[in-house]
Amino acid sequence: MKLTRSTKLVWWWAVAGLALLLAVAAGWPSSTRGASDEGKAVFPALGGQAGEIALIMVTTREGAYHLVKDPGGWVLTEMHRYPVRDDRIAELVSATASMRRAQTMTRDPRKLDALGLGDPARAGTGALVEIGNGQGDVFATFIAGYKSGRNFIRTPDDLQAWEVTGDPMPPLHSPARWLDLDVARIAAADIDAVDVQPVSGPSYSLVRDERGGWTLDQPFETRGERSASAFETVAQTLSRWSPNDVVPLDELEGALGAGSQSATTRDGLRVRVDFMRDRKGASWARVTAASSDGAAGSKQAASALNARAAGWAYRIPDSEITLGAPPLSVIASAD
Repeated sequence: MKLTRSTKLVWWWAVAGLALLLAVAAGWPSSTRGASDEGKAVFPALGGQAGEIALIMVTTREGAYHLVKDPGGWVLTEMHRYPVRDDRIAELVSATASMRRAQTMTRDPRKLDALGLGDPARAGTGALVEIGNGQGDVFATFIAGYKSGRNFIRTPDDLQAWEVTGDPMPPLHSPARWLDLDVARIAAADIDAVDVQPVSGPSYSLVRDERGGWTLDQPFETRGERSASAFETVAQTLSRWSPNDVVPLDELEGALGAGSQSATTRDGLRVRVDFMRDRKGASWARVTAASSDGAAGSKQAASALNARAAGWAYRIPDSEITLGAPPLSVIASAD
């Protein structure tokens, strides 16, 4: 049978319409089905599995790192098994367990990077998170993204992006953000006295005056201050403690000493920081502690700090050496 021109047009439009419907069916089904998942927990069983979690692997385009639960606590394997902040682990578990689907977003792979959900194996912006027990059981796997105060996820084998609600997710793209580096910070108000040994010139001590400010101790008590804040800046070095990296101390072989500072707290804890510069000029610090009064509380605090910091060197801002152990001639005038 010979088809008329009008019949051919009808068939052509029918085929085109069917192709369009098939394309829609192929591209949007999870969005259509996803509407019924809005408000549901993404990993509803994770809360009950929290006590079994012993391995967390995070993969970004910069590489992968592993958080492992050792008998003594959580460590980061790629950073010489240095201890990890417990609160960061708790944040991740809480954020994952509380995560609920809010609304579907794009399925377009070209738009995933804009939501922080690009495949990290292909240099995408997402962070692939895998949570398990370290014995082969995986409790949660997802790619996490963040943009403009909103959190997004998708599963690695699905392009469908979701905006999610729940507790805040900890930083994922920087392994150093997990490390428990805050070993020596002391509140400024708790520092009672400071002894300084600069690289050049005499050692000196700073003590509180009757107004709570800082003054030079004997035998330099008569030397005038060059600026109103000079003594305070030196004395509060450990209140600014903010290292950004850590390495085993023996990796700094050949590092040159760059002075030291010992701060004593009102509770009798004495924290000593030995400054160093490595062969490339980077600044590091070694931390040790002792009890200045022999009291049980300060002895216990010193023992705990030494257990955490022994054998490690902490990368600090270069300015902290200049500000933490300056020669006496820099901060005080001559007699």
